[in-house]
Amino acid sequence: MGVSREPFGNFIDPETGEILPVYKFKISVEDGIEVHLLSYGAGICGVIAPDSKGNKANLVLGFDTLQGYQDNSYQGSTVGRVANRIKGGQFELDGKKFQLPRNNGDNCLHGGTRGWAQRVWKDYMTDNNVVFSLVSSEGDQGFPGTVMAQVCYSVTPPGRLQIDYTAQASAPTPINMTNHAYFNLAGHVSIQHVISRALNGIKAKK
Repeated sequence: MGVSREPFGNFIDPETGEILPVYKFKISVEDGIEVHLLSYGAGICGVIAPDSKGNKANLVLGFDTLQGYQDNSYQGSTVGRVANRIKGGQFELDGKKFQLPRNNGDNCLHGGTRGWAQRVWKDYMTDNNVVFSLVSSEGDQGFPGTVMAQVCYSVTPPGRLQIDYTAQASAPTPINMTNHAYFNLAGHVSIQHVISRALNGIKAKK
């Protein structure tokens, strides 16, 4: 078992203009399973696992470049502060109303126009897990309270991926974190094969 890290591009913070390095992590275990993670969005970009014949495939849909994840905001990412939709982009807490960005029709989706999926998280590695952390300041996307969020990815025998979420807030605030990965047990490449065959079929009919 081991953990490694390599560069995966640079992200320009749209608010500060700061150039932030993005890293890709790999957690490897003895049975041939690998979990690939990104500090952008604190997300999953790959789960490599062998089938009954020993052939390995990536079971998570993803992209080869950082730009791909930026163009597809939630792919594999940690979503927050609040996953899913908040109706009307507003809520009431302790007698006070809070207005959030409406980025999905009349609703606030997955934490707003720049939720946690569109942030570069700080990272920390141990021998068998990767921990991402993020500070969301008070007023971030309209939410009350400063939140210190943390996501820990670990792989335990027999090849079980475990995700632990923790969050500490300076004031009452809604928190509902989740991961937005899409899995295809036939392998990521099979999707490309199906799309290619479908497109070729359309061309043939023409």
